[in-house]
Amino acid sequence: MTWVGFALAATVAQWAMERSALLTPTMEGASDIFSGVVLIAAGIYQWTPLKDICLRQCQAPWLFIQRHGGFRSDIAGTLGLGMRHGGYCIGCCWVLMALLFVGGVMNVLWIAAIAMLVVPVGNLRPEILVMQSAQNWHRQRATYSLDGTRDRRVLVQR
Repeated sequence: MTWVGFALAATVAQWAMERSALLTPTMEGASDIFSGVVLIAAGIYQWTPLKDICLRQCQAPWLFIQRHGGFRSDIAGTLGLGMRHGGYCIGCCWVLMALLFVGGVMNVLWIAAIAMLVVPVGNLRPEILVMQSAQNWHRQRATYSLDGTRDRRVLVQR
């Protein structure tokens, strides 16, 4: 529901920008000033406490559910929890979506460039790095256990 509301707001904003001649027919910024303002605003927002709060809540949905009382048995509670989580995710992602209007919504290279900036953000939090290290260790241990080439004691000594 939250994302539907965001999509409607983004569509209305897109129509308004098209009518104001801020976007080309390919939906990229028609004005260097407009594009510059969007880029600067996006850069500033990346360093705000609000972005950090939203990112922390959005990055780990399972932890979010646990922190907010777990899964709900009623539809209203489930929708409310989903809308709350969706709001946090929109809070950390709306700027990236706004950046699409700078380079073009349908420009695959621009989308790939933004994606290359987004992927590290999700993987640089210390607790995620620790979890990934633990997963790699367990994966390595399982591989050695399955093929029988390593003994558990050898892994512990390393």
